[in-house]
Amino acid sequence: MIKLRILAVITLFLLVLLGLRTSKVSANLFDLENITEREMVKTTVQAYFEARYRTFSNLQLEDFSKMVDRTAEGKSFWDPELDKLNIEIYHAQVYHLRYVQYKYYLDFREITVDTSTQSAAVSVVEGHDVIFEVSDPVVSKMRNRLHKISMKKENGAWMIVSDVYEDYLWRVIKKTGYSKEELMHSIDQSLSLTPRKELSRNINPSEAQTLLSAGTYPYNRIGAVNYAYQYWLQYNTTKYFDFDPLKGYPGDCTNFVSQAIFEGGGATMAFPQYYPPGIGNPGWYYVSVNDRSKAWVEVNWFYTVTLNIEQGVTWLAGPDGVQVSDSDYTLEGDVIEYKWDNDAVWDHAAIIVGYRNPEWEYLPLVASHDEDHYNYPYNAFIFNDVRFIHIRWNRGYIASLPVVMKDQSGTMNLLKNVSLNPYPAPLDSAKPILLSPYPLP
Repeated sequence: MIKLRILAVITLFLLVLLGLRTSKVSANLFDLENITEREMVKTTVQAYFEARYRTFSNLQLEDFSKMVDRTAEGKSFWDPELDKLNIEIYHAQVYHLRYVQYKYYLDFREITVDTSTQSAAVSVVEGHDVIFEVSDPVVSKMRNRLHKISMKKENGAWMIVSDVYEDYLWRVIKKTGYSKEELMHSIDQSLSLTPRKELSRNINPSEAQTLLSAGTYPYNRIGAVNYAYQYWLQYNTTKYFDFDPLKGYPGDCTNFVSQAIFEGGGATMAFPQYYPPGIGNPGWYYVSVNDRSKAWVEVNWFYTVTLNIEQGVTWLAGPDGVQVSDSDYTLEGDVIEYKWDNDAVWDHAAIIVGYRNPEWEYLPLVASHDEDHYNYPYNAFIFNDVRFIHIRWNRGYIASLPVVMKDQSGTMNLLKNVSLNPYPAPLDSAKPILLSPYPLP
């Protein structure tokens, strides 16, 4: 009897052990299958991006049929996406924006596969270093474009059902409601806003004389550009709020430009009198996200305060600028503003960080937030209208005397850029070298 009990216990133990091993083997097989499916998903996504970049390298639409779902579900994504790609190809042809070289970076944040429904969800962040034909050999950089990609498995292959992302052009399309044909017409019209004439840097010579008067001091252009270089990607969130449009805010572009002019350019904030702390006050200042002026973060109001044209108000502090006719009359540290449609609202701002000088145009290169760009040709952005703001000097009184330099004739030159800030100088971007892995600048 005892022997039978012992035999039963041993048998039960062996069955339990065998069951555990079977479960472990099944679990391992499931994990292996999941890993394999995720790798297949990743391979399809990489092929999708490679086709996109080849499209702009050749300016001919690649064949996406093997990776994009063409059922009714997929067509609701692909048809408008195809229109957008055609708009971008046309824009690149008009403005000579073909990719001479490109290197893109994909940071896969999450890949979730549901084998029961044969579906997958991918969160991936795109960045790139490209050399445009128009600005060759300058390396232009973009980072932090978030894609939410839905996929399904068909006949053993993973296909893209949708790709949700918000780049500059999607923001234009959503805001304006323009069709493909209307946007192409807008691109044609924008050519008349960028005249091509003999190269010149015709800055008003009276600026030096005006700077000798009280109430103005030099604008530190080198400092503004260096600040833009340091924070175009790694935001200065220890001091300033990020007005991320993905979080429901209008965008961080003017906030970034204002920071560069204040922190690097040495401008003095313009505070209003008799206004309680709050959002949207007059002037040009930032104390906190809940205590800031309209002009610090809004494109239209930045223009109004910088040009000092607000009715009934004269600002004695802040950057002092004038609108100039075209890019020939700008310098590093100046500002470019863009309008997407025919309404009264200007939509985007960028700061000039350098130039490329093709034979046919004096071409500013800009840095901006939303999206994050550096050394981008200013006309790589699609616009209905554009305006150039040349910042002549800073209004107000500097706390300490600037370094005064003399040229060879012995004349004082207050327009020399003297770096009075800790921001490092940008790297030499004139060499045709694709620099740094994602996500570093």
